[in-house]
Amino acid sequence: MAVDLEQPLDAYKIYLKDKHHDNTVKYFEELTRESKIDIASNQKIVKEYNETVKLLEQNNKSSRKYKALKILLIILIIAMFVGGIIMIYCGASDKLSKGLGIGVGIALIILPIIIIVLLATIIRKKLKELKDIIDKLQAKADKLLKEAWKSMESLNNLYDWNIPAYITNKDTDLIVLDKNFNAKRFKYLHDLYGFDSIDDETSSTVMVQSGEILGNPFVICKDFSQDWHDVTYQGSIIIHWTETVHTKDGTRIEHRSQTLIATITKPAPYYNYDTYVVYGNDACPNLSFRRQPSSGADLDDKKLEKYVSKKSKQLDKKEKHDLMDNDDKTNFQKMGNDEFEALFGATNRDNEVEFRLLFTPLAQRNMIKLIRSKEPYGDDFYFTKDKKINYIQSLHSQSFNYRADPEVFIDYDYERAKKNFIAYNDNFFKSFFFDLAPLLSIPLYQQNKSRDYIYKNDYFANTTSYEQEVLANQYDKSIFKHQECATDTILKAHFNSKAGDVDNITIRSHGFKKVKHLDMVPKLGGDGRMHSVPVEWYEYLPVYKDTPISVTEKNSTRSGFANLVNSPQFQKIMSTISKNGPCHFERGLFTYIGATLATSQANNLNNLFGNVATDARLEQILKVERAVNEGVKQENKLNEASNNQTEEKIEAVDQKENKKGSND
Repeated sequence: MAVDLEQPLDAYKIYLKDKHHDNTVKYFEELTRESKIDIASNQKIVKEYNETVKLLEQNNKSSRKYKALKILLIILIIAMFVGGIIMIYCGASDKLSKGLGIGVGIALIILPIIIIVLLATIIRKKLKELKDIIDKLQAKADKLLKEAWKSMESLNNLYDWNIPAYITNKDTDLIVLDKNFNAKRFKYLHDLYGFDSIDDETSSTVMVQSGEILGNPFVICKDFSQDWHDVTYQGSIIIHWTETVHTKDGTRIEHRSQTLIATITKPAPYYNYDTYVVYGNDACPNLSFRRQPSSGADLDDKKLEKYVSKKSKQLDKKEKHDLMDNDDKTNFQKMGNDEFEALFGATNRDNEVEFRLLFTPLAQRNMIKLIRSKEPYGDDFYFTKDKKINYIQSLHSQSFNYRADPEVFIDYDYERAKKNFIAYNDNFFKSFFFDLAPLLSIPLYQQNKSRDYIYKNDYFANTTSYEQEVLANQYDKSIFKHQECATDTILKAHFNSKAGDVDNITIRSHGFKKVKHLDMVPKLGGDGRMHSVPVEWYEYLPVYKDTPISVTEKNSTRSGFANLVNSPQFQKIMSTISKNGPCHFERGLFTYIGATLATSQANNLNNLFGNVATDARLEQILKVERAVNEGVKQENKLNEASNNQTEEKIEAVDQKENKKGSND
């Protein structure tokens, strides 16, 4: 079945959603087969483990109850002893009836002795029994959990980076996701569309995923950024004074007090994450506009009609105003579709001809359908076009983790692992597809094929600054943090030099130290005098720290790298180039913290990785990929054969009709 993305919402609901789900299930089943784990054995162990944990929780609950009872009885014993002594004392002093007081007092002293015996025998024995049971159950649970992890080890080792990308690339050949955001993809976006590195020292890339739609490049970025906001500090003092009050009987002195409160507002840094899509396309290269989610998207038909009518009148006024404004180079002109104008917005567009060329009737219908759809996300996207570069920022992507760290799939429970694996990948594709949906809704973008581009390998670095910052952000930030820094840090990558295929980078951390100040703020008191109110506040002064790291692209896997790290050869090389500092590998990119690398050292590193490039785990993953690809090919062949049969039948019917027509 051919995929038509010119109506993306329908394509997702009718075909792509189920296609991706099926491919995800197939991929997990292939991983399971390759891992050769004993599913039945794991299910048995996990079932026994869960039952043991349940019993453990029940016995822990009983133990807590007995411990609470023990504490309550101890408190009661103390209270009775004290009460008994008081009663005996009061009875002996004739403050109460002598016999009654002493009798009750003796009873209150004897009763705790009985309770103590109870504590020392029954409750103590029960707690000891429960402790023995709990210790045995805990030991059994620990053993079963260890066995469960062991039974899943081979499957857990097969999880690698880029799994959602691998699966998504099987859904349709119209959308392709890259292994990493490499120099070739960046240069393509830069040279043809004007996309550039982020030099802003207040922003750092923490996640990046590049790809293309019918050859037109895109990149999804998640940035960690710093900005400023105002913080109000408060201080107070209490003042006292006396006043002479006149009454009918004369005068009297009254003491008064008042709390004086003073505030100071000063700037302070704050940090936030921001996820967005950047997409390059040559279509309508002179057009720019910006739209945001519409307040009319969720209205029912009746209310929407009123909303559109109101918006239409407002746009009529804007159109007349712009026509009369001779200074306005680009006059706004309404299109014939009032519903599209009201819901999509973009009245700040600067090229009416290209706007109409971009938003054909089909594009308008697609946008309206996308905006008004309540599932899965509705109208939650901002759309900015700046000449050849398009930016999409959706609300749903702000809370979704696109990193796809293999750690999210690792589990000791096969059934839960399968469920989580499928759920994550389904949600990945859903979030990803609807980040692209506003772009896919414009047929011209799909019809406009990307220009041929020859990568000359003239990029100054082997890897992009985006990936360098992503890798730096995977380390513990305390490694890069200045010792006086009291805030979070922004990590920026600065290229130094190449050593073969290794990039020597400096990561500069940007943070702030807090400097305490005390200001005396004058405030008028109720006594009629000015008072100085002390207010403490903090000034945030920038601090920086430079740390050298190296980044290179290597052909290995997560498990292959884990095995490599433990090898004596790796440790020997790393001891010379990074003093055994921390290192990290993901998505084919290897990074470590250490001194600037020489070319000879880079060659040694290449030889080391070359020896493990054919690691068994890599072969397993490649085998999985080949199996999945083969499945897709077979399915395509079946579809092609089915289509050919259908075409042959149609052709036969046409020939029969033509023959009948000629006879007539």
